[in-house]
Formats: sequence, C-alpha cells, structure tokens
Amino acid sequence: MIVRYLSEEGFRVEAVHSGGDSLHAMAARHFDLVILDVMLPEMSGQEVLRRLRSSSSPNQMLPVVMLTARGEEVDRVVGLETGADDYIPKPCSLRELAARIRAVLRRVNAWPTEDSTPKHLHRGRFDVDLAQRLISYDGRVLDLTGTEYSVLLCLIQAAGQAVNKSILAKAALGRDYDPSDRSIDMHVANLRKKLRQHRIVDAHIKTLRGTGYWLVLDSGP
Repeated sequence: MIVRYLSEEGFRVEAVHSGGDSLHAMAARHFDLVILDVMLPEMSGQEVLRRLRSSSSPNQMLPVVMLTARGEEVDRVVGLETGADDYIPKPCSLRELAARIRAVLRRVNAWPTEDSTPKHLHRGRFDVDLAQRLISYDGRVLDLTGTEYSVLLCLIQAAGQAVNKSILAKAALGRDYDPSDRSIDMHVANLRKKLRQHRIVDAHIKTLRGTGYWLVLDSGP
C-alpha cells in the first residue's frame, strides 16, 4: 500500500521485507531516504538503524523516517536516540507520510542559491559549510544526521540567545511544534552527546525550561 501510494506521488520506491535485506539493498544501491519499520523479521528496525549510524557504515548520514506502533513512545524515543531523522506512528496517514518524506528531503537538499548568499558561517570555533551542510569544530567535521545539522545550525546562528522550540521544529522537522512530541528534545540530547564525544568543552547547549534551547560559546562569538 505504501509503495503504491508513494509511487503515485512521484517517488521511486523499492520495498524489502526484512532487516537483513534492507542492509544488503542499501549497500548495493543508492537511496535518498529510508522508511524503516520498527517491527521487522530477523532484525529489528532499531538494529538496522544502529548499524546505519555506526561510524563504519557508508550510509551513516542517510535520512531515516521510522514507522512506530501508535502509543509505543519507547520505540520513538529509542529511534530518535539512535539517530532517526523523524518518525510517524502507524497506522499512519499516507498523505502525512509523504509530507514528512518531502520535508526531510527538502532539508537534506537545501542548497544555497548562487547569489550573494554566504557559503560559510563562523561562530566561535564552529565553522558551517552551508553548501555541503557540514559543521566543523576546530577543523574536525562533526558526524551529524540531517536533522541534527538543522538543529545545531539554528543554535549556532543564534549563539548566546534562546531559540524557541517552535522555531527549531519548523527548521529541523518541517512542521509545527507539538508540546507532546519529544523529537526536538531527543535531537538536542543527541547533539549534547556528540559534543562530548568530540571533546568540545567551550560550547554548551543550555535549556530554557518549557521554551527552548540556546548555545553558549565560552570562547566568545
């Protein structure tokens, strides 16, 4: 049903029916995005995602939208913690699924125009390559998913000032903020973990409870 609907919407879709087959397909062919069900035979969707996001995977940055059982918040939390770009509960609206896919692909393919738009952004020891959608710290490229990149870019652009969750949701998820949706919180948690992994000690993401987050640069703007 999903393959038929998305094909009619103009997407080229290939379906596989087990976790192992999905990894083989992604290793053999190029894909722009993966829709990954949590419930898969042989290997769970969570395990597939962990392998995709491992440092040895050539598809580490491939955008992933998770399908989770409605009401199973633990699946959504684990998926986001592991590096899913977005999730949608099932049974899902196929129209909403297509909209989520387009939102993720727009963020991934959001290239700057060939006018006076700057190609780089510098804040403290961060450098953002806006054309390649890469963020570096002291010359070291951070291994970020597309959604994590969008969240951190918003925080870097407003360094020292709080960014409302509604702004982060629009920029990073392509949709309005829902207070019951913990996606932004989980992406920020992942970013904090990655900042620690890269031993970044002079940049901290602070929480403005109930409102949003801001990036504090100890080294100055």
